[in-house]
Amino acid sequence: MSGNEILKRVRRQAAEVQIEAYFNPVGAYGHGPGAPVGIWNCQQGVPGRGECPIADNCCYALELCVAKQVSEWSKTLTLNLEETVAILGGKMQFLADRQSEFYLI
Repeated sequence: MSGNEILKRVRRQAAEVQIEAYFNPVGAYGHGPGAPVGIWNCQQGVPGRGECPIADNCCYALELCVAKQVSEWSKTLTLNLEETVAILGGKMQFLADRQSEFYLI
């Protein structure tokens, strides 16, 4: 399955809960080579590279974004989350547990 095909499925599911999602391949120096699953400014599919198949045993940065209007502030509040995931055996798996508490500094 290509990055663009996965993007269509992900966007359909994410829209049900009002979340934007996209993935970037992870390399040794940040985002790496490989088929992207959307880009923040290219949410309808990525020409060229997005048509490449997603390879098994690769890591991706799963990036999620939620934006909500806060009427008391007359502004939109945007929250972003990035998690590293792996494609193993054709399925996506998170590489770490979800953060469940605040880290106070």
